[in-house]
Amino acid sequence: MTARVLIPIFLSALFLAVIPVPMDALPSATVDTPDLLFVKVLFDDIDSGEFFSIYNCARETIDLTNWSISDGEGQVVLLKGCVIKPSSELIIARSYASFVRQNGFAPDFSLLDDPNRSAFVRVSGSFRLSNEGDELILRRPDLAVVDCISFGAKANVESVVGSWHGEPIPSVGRGCILVRQSGAGGYLDTDSKDDWIALRVYRPGQSSFEPLECEASVTALLLPEHSNVVLESLMSAEESVRICTYEFDSGTITGALIRLLEKDVDVEMLIEGSPVGGLKDRETELVDRLSQMGARISMMKSPQLGEAIRRYPYLHSKYMIIDNRISIVLSENFVTDVFDVELGRGNRGWGALIESPIVASYLAAIFKSDAYSGLPDVIAWSPKLYVQSDALLYNTDVRVPDRFVPPPPTAKCQLKIMPSPDTSDVTSGIEKILSLAERSISIELFYADLNWKTPMKGTIVNPMLTIILNKMKIMNELIVCLDGSWLSSEDGRNADVISLLSGYRNSSFSSFYVGSQNPGAPFSIIHNKGFVMDHRYSVISSINWAYDSACSNRELSIVIDDINIATFFEDNIRRDVFGDTSAPYLRPNFSFSDDGNGFILSIDPGSDDSGLRSVTFTTDSGRRSNWSIEFCPENHPAYVDIEAVDLWGNRAELRIAIFPPSGNKYPLMQPDMRMVTFGLAVTGLSYAIVSSMRYWLRWRKMRRPGYRRPWEQLE
Repeated sequence: MTARVLIPIFLSALFLAVIPVPMDALPSATVDTPDLLFVKVLFDDIDSGEFFSIYNCARETIDLTNWSISDGEGQVVLLKGCVIKPSSELIIARSYASFVRQNGFAPDFSLLDDPNRSAFVRVSGSFRLSNEGDELILRRPDLAVVDCISFGAKANVESVVGSWHGEPIPSVGRGCILVRQSGAGGYLDTDSKDDWIALRVYRPGQSSFEPLECEASVTALLLPEHSNVVLESLMSAEESVRICTYEFDSGTITGALIRLLEKDVDVEMLIEGSPVGGLKDRETELVDRLSQMGARISMMKSPQLGEAIRRYPYLHSKYMIIDNRISIVLSENFVTDVFDVELGRGNRGWGALIESPIVASYLAAIFKSDAYSGLPDVIAWSPKLYVQSDALLYNTDVRVPDRFVPPPPTAKCQLKIMPSPDTSDVTSGIEKILSLAERSISIELFYADLNWKTPMKGTIVNPMLTIILNKMKIMNELIVCLDGSWLSSEDGRNADVISLLSGYRNSSFSSFYVGSQNPGAPFSIIHNKGFVMDHRYSVISSINWAYDSACSNRELSIVIDDINIATFFEDNIRRDVFGDTSAPYLRPNFSFSDDGNGFILSIDPGSDDSGLRSVTFTTDSGRRSNWSIEFCPENHPAYVDIEAVDLWGNRAELRIAIFPPSGNKYPLMQPDMRMVTFGLAVTGLSYAIVSSMRYWLRWRKMRRPGYRRPWEQLE
């Protein structure tokens, strides 16, 4: 039987096995440059899902007739007709049924329930991998040892003396796979545990997506300020919507989805079924109603006890795909604290709206892989599964909260999408990007752990923090803003990181800050996980800087290469840190009323960089606290006093004299210059000059010959 190259689009874990048999002592002569290597082993599983795989490093097909694999107590002999092609893996599993159930595809051979086993393999002795530890030895027909490995706490290293060096490979936990690591020239092969030591945790059924690089139109989103951009895009759906989220409790988003379902738009959702603290009543109520309306909803959660291990500890990625053309990637969940709150409260986060069928197709493939119902950790949501009431307890009106903020920047630029843990061979992939910073890093995080407790390397310092410490020797700008609310600071985790980084400050920094958000910041908590590098690269991510999040959970990150978007995010980090004391610079707008008989006076949303909390109009007829006012001056001028308050509490006033129109023209208006301060004018002009200079300097740097993007340097 020919070994197959198995690369399903959504799975990358491979397994193998076990079965008992004593054997005689065999010679241990080792081949100098083996063409075949053990590359994956799962020896401690709860459902007979053990397996191992052998990889062909050679450039030609190898006939495996009479080759053998032993574990010290028994052996498996491969019979005539078994071959392995170049750059292919041969997977041998203990149980065919268990392997397929956990991985979604079949092994090459199985030792228990494969009807064709006797034609291709012969088992003797007591061949069965021990959950406590064991050995695997691969021999040629002449009994020369081609490869061997020793793993687990109770492995018998003496049985592989001369072929294995040092201690056995440590266990990574029940249901997890040992994976041989790769270097520049291919798989590592020193016949020691160092070949297998990794930060990432591999589990059956995980996907193996490569990062996607492409050009697309990207709109940068600051949340909750630009949550309405997400809502408007969602409401534009005509064919399909797919949502992946860790938590879901937004009545506004639910209402929008109900309207789409009423228009026969296909809605599919994948949610985390076991979030920290469990599913809340509000979430189960809203999701149940969507399911009743026809939405296809699945949960990723731990299978029944004794059945299997889930692929990822948590489904933590947050994104939306609309009509297979628009993708929205967020650091935030689809929750009330982002989409339903008034400005001045809620969660601080980032996002990106990406217009690209290529990106949409890529994310749709990830969604399909994660929502695959053939694996035991995906469960379909059944209507009335949790809620027994016919009444909808929570409001689902599409109520759009006021968002009187400047429009977000849009750019056509290069971007890179990195799903985790697929790209977590060196942590989460973002470490590779972070390590290429040259001049500056600005970070805004929900939390970061100072130390990581890893199964194979023990306790280590957070690799991302290690990179920052090393980069502090060459950089001249560093801003690290960690959430200072009780939610992330009560256990001292962020305080430890702040203390560490603050101790490394030196006089070479032109800009340095390590701490928490400004006390007057217009949000409740920082829930962001993003950073800006070298004033050019923006990283939007769902990854908290903790071990499980970076190396085990299903996460999603994107890197955006655009100076304007980087400046946008960087300016907002600075504002969140240092505050904003500048009063709004009010810019009035006029438009005709709907009936054409009057005029509407409003204030331009760009009147303040952070956004406006309120605008109050006072006229002869009374005081109105609205975003606009409608009027029709008759035979004499009308005076309107405008007072605006931005999100930081800064106030500005402006008096406008409005004269009756002549014909079908706009009324004439004349600001009362006594209400416009010279300081505001100077502030606006200075900001414009500084912004222009910064953009010009960065553009000039980017145009230098030989300048390469960080991920291009990785090649």
